Amino acid sequence: MSFKICLVGCGSHSRRVHGASLQRYAREEPEVRLAGVCDLHLEAAQAYGRDFGFQRAYDDIEAMLAQERPDAISVVLPPELTCRVCIPLVEKGLPVFMEKPPSMTSAEFGKLVAAAERGHALTQVAFNRRYTELLVRARELLDKNMPPESVWEIDYEMTRFNRRDADFSTTAIHALDAMLFLARSPYQEARFSFREREDLGPGVADIFMEGTFESGARLRLNVQPVAGVILERVTVNALGQSLMLELPMWKAESVGNLRYWRDDHLEVELHSGGMENEACLFEQSGFFAETKAFFDAVRAGKSPSPGVKEAWQQVALMEAMRNRVPHVRLSEPQTLAVG
Repeated sequence: MSFKICLVGCGSHSRRVHGASLQRYAREEPEVRLAGVCDLHLEAAQAYGRDFGFQRAYDDIEAMLAQERPDAISVVLPPELTCRVCIPLVEKGLPVFMEKPPSMTSAEFGKLVAAAERGHALTQVAFNRRYTELLVRARELLDKNMPPESVWEIDYEMTRFNRRDADFSTTAIHALDAMLFLARSPYQEARFSFREREDLGPGVADIFMEGTFESGARLRLNVQPVAGVILERVTVNALGQSLMLELPMWKAESVGNLRYWRDDHLEVELHSGGMENEACLFEQSGFFAETKAFFDAVRAGKSPSPGVKEAWQQVALMEAMRNRVPHVRLSEPQTLAVG
């Protein structure tokens, strides 16, 4: 029996990584059909379908759903549209893979989670860092050698070149999720400070976050959107142990590295290749792996990860970043204290 996939959103990011990921997935899984693709601009959907192997193109989601009756759907839209489009889909019970962030605010997020629960829908948020090979290996090393309660501190550095976004929080949420994934513990509280770069544009700022996880580990996040290099680097320290990871980025010189030390002895050293061109991006940055993980889980009737409910702390902290909130205490899902 065939398994039909539809996609909503044919913009540049969808073209760079999601189209190629779905094309490869369908090529490797003979029963998978790329049935329909939808965009507000029919010409864009038609071109996308030709380029990545979708059978039909639409400019209306409901028409596509009625015609194709997909088994799962991928939603790759600008952040401000994702929640609005996904709510009716998950209410219908459709399995939905959605680009990050799943919502722009905690209030929106609550509505999305409630809709998914009403529809008993399987969901996954596209936090692709979790699926990059080196981050997966880093998590394996931590699980083997550093239980969450043994970790003292996690430091994350995210730098970009000339990113003058008025709201960089929708990119910084990747760092928030990667730290959570490596900590293996919920956030407890976070304190923010900001260096505004008003001369470079409205909303441009360096972002600094310090705080704690419930495990007791301390955290530090340094986000520099207008620095001189595209880079993401994380350090995890415990008694007598250190793990350092540099993720591969979309530049040939940004080669990924993973190093693990115990008692001043380098025990593990791993490298990944640089990305000489964007054709490598969907594989080396984890986009294909997360795509495969979602659709494999749906086909097996299992819960994908991270499901939308798992993203509530990331959304809450992203919102605090955007609104320049100095202090956030996080407790149960859907509750947070601002001070």
